[in-house]
Amino acid sequence: MDKPKPKTHEKDLCAFERERHDLEDLLFTGKIKSDEYERRNDELMKKYGERVFPEDTHYFDTFAEYEAFFTQFNLKDGVNGALSHEKSHAQKALELGYSVRYGCTLFIPKNPVSIQGSIVTVAETRARPFVNVFGEGMTSEGLREILMAPEDPSDRDNDMYHKLEE
Repeated sequence: MDKPKPKTHEKDLCAFERERHDLEDLLFTGKIKSDEYERRNDELMKKYGERVFPEDTHYFDTFAEYEAFFTQFNLKDGVNGALSHEKSHAQKALELGYSVRYGCTLFIPKNPVSIQGSIVTVAETRARPFVNVFGEGMTSEGLREILMAPEDPSDRDNDMYHKLEE
């Protein structure tokens, strides 16, 4: 299998995700209903359709497949912490009786050069791991538990957690 070559640029992915997160916030806090979310999400997909490419997002049914994808394409270095983080969300969701689907979006970084200490790496492809949670009757309490499952919740996790408290 050839290493995937993304077409989505980081700046476009970030802009799309900001708008998608704002829309999700409205849904999760009960400010819009699911049919309104779907309508607005369709509009968002059309808006970014020529800049954020669906084929750059990959889905996996098991954590083993998810992890193997990163290993197979030498993307695992640098995302180990992110994979562990997403696994924590998934484990809590499964424990609460929900279903999960692992995923990642590949993108072209703004700056392919990364410097960490004395290690310089050049990566033409970067990945943003995530996990989707599905299930009937998801409560804000359950969602808060899922958000806070990782040892070190992300800024997004913390923001959503606090919005759900309001």
